[in-house]
Amino acid sequence: MKFISVLFVVFILHGCIRKVSSCRYDKEMPVTFDFKAEVNFGIYKIDTFTDSLTYKFDWDQDTTISFVIGLDFKKEIYQDLVDIDICKYPHSYAPTTTLYITPHTDYYLEYRFKNDTSIIDWRVHSESNEVNAKRLRKVFEKITKYIGGCDQIKLLPDCQLVFF
Repeated sequence: MKFISVLFVVFILHGCIRKVSSCRYDKEMPVTFDFKAEVNFGIYKIDTFTDSLTYKFDWDQDTTISFVIGLDFKKEIYQDLVDIDICKYPHSYAPTTTLYITPHTDYYLEYRFKNDTSIIDWRVHSESNEVNAKRLRKVFEKITKYIGGCDQIKLLPDCQLVFF
């Protein structure tokens, strides 16, 4: 009976321990590195696996265009993910400290290092001041700024989404 109690305690403690990075990052961006990201209230969905970008015009209409990001920017994103040790973030990310904002934005990131693909799904985003949240949010903001600054995107019709 004591053995089962100890085993139960170990199991509970194991579940409470924060996820520790299991990645071994390459110093240089691997040629297999790609990512998908959903940013700016889901208006932009960038996909470097297929070199495309989906743009949401309104609630019922999306358009997907060919969109290749620059190699230097892709290397920057890779380095940003390495710097924040992205592998330690859980799949369903939710900071422990929150300040809810309305409208809120959701963030989604799927990335591939070598042959391993992982997902970070940060739904009901909050303006958490937690260090990990700030660092991850900064990556999403960088992607949003890059997309919005591209001439190809500036030529698209204005988004008609309205948030309440």
